[in-house]
Amino acid sequence: MAKDVLIIGNGFDLYHKLPTRYIDFLFLVKNWSDFFDDYNRSLREKIEDLEYKKFNITLDAYGKLTNDSLRDFAKYSKNFNSDKIQTLNVILSKNAWIQYFIKSGYEKEGWIDFESEIEKVLMIIEHFFTIDIDNCVGKMIFDAVNPITYDIINILINVTDSLTLNPNLYNKTDVEKIKYGNIKRKLIEELKIDLNKLIEALKIYIWKNLLKK
Repeated sequence: MAKDVLIIGNGFDLYHKLPTRYIDFLFLVKNWSDFFDDYNRSLREKIEDLEYKKFNITLDAYGKLTNDSLRDFAKYSKNFNSDKIQTLNVILSKNAWIQYFIKSGYEKEGWIDFESEIEKVLMIIEHFFTIDIDNCVGKMIFDAVNPITYDIINILINVTDSLTLNPNLYNKTDVEKIKYGNIKRKLIEELKIDLNKLIEALKIYIWKNLLKK
């Protein structure tokens, strides 16, 4: 028996103006606090007539999320899997990769390549711990290291609690503790955990188990 086959190519979602871009996800991240407040307020108000009804969400002319979009989503709070919303809230509250992407200036370009950015960060980490740190002896770290490298390392290290960078002069012992200690290993392990959490958050964002069943 013949069967119909539907082939969906790359860009199908964007053609239909679905907010599935990385920058849409990051827009939600940046405005999560407001959305989460509106979501909880909607739950408390118990607006029953909005439950399980067809969504009517406001997007901009290019299909991107706006503040109005998030307010619209929040109105339909009873359609969401509350456990998944709470999971998102926990992940988004403290995640090294999310903090990096938010501060990476992606808005200037209008898009972001997560995979390339992750590769770039890992290369910067390796260079910092094997080469850059040697230049810090007798100097303040922000004077000895490239400003971009310093900013990235500072974001990642502070969020993962693997090390707080000392703003004072570094002596040889300080440098050796950073270079030969377990700080880099701990940082990489924490980043791997946060990357898995980021992937989970993205899956939830694109509706995987987000709606009630």
